Amino acid sequence: MAPPSREVRNKCWQARDIYYACLDLNHLWLDGMEQPKSKEECLDIDPSQYDRLAAIQNSAEKRVGKAEAKKLRACAELRKQFEGQCLPSWTQHFSMLRVKELQVDYLKRSIEEEDRKRQQGDSDFWEKVKQPK
Repeated sequence: MAPPSREVRNKCWQARDIYYACLDLNHLWLDGMEQPKSKEECLDIDPSQYDRLAAIQNSAEKRVGKAEAKKLRACAELRKQFEGQCLPSWTQHFSMLRVKELQVDYLKRSIEEEDRKRQQGDSDFWEKVKQPK
């Protein structure tokens, strides 16, 4: 099989970028997968197990009502276009990369938040120590 031409690759990348912009706009990691609510939930997502991601997406839909399920599937049509424009191995690769990058960003933000809280706690402690009795 011949590698995809430049034109085919560009169409794939455009479809991917449009799909991911929709996901970002709707605060989704992938179509049907909302952002994790805790560090543990974030760490539980293994992007190398692409088939398992689909199961997570489907289980998320079953736990919510119709309106929320509709929100989770807001980008379904764009996902189909993305999958239609790209090789299956490319869609899997791009999806794994997206989830991994979002995990790293999420964990960085949570660590920074924990550091801010700890530093604030340290500041409060030293202010109490400085106060005369």
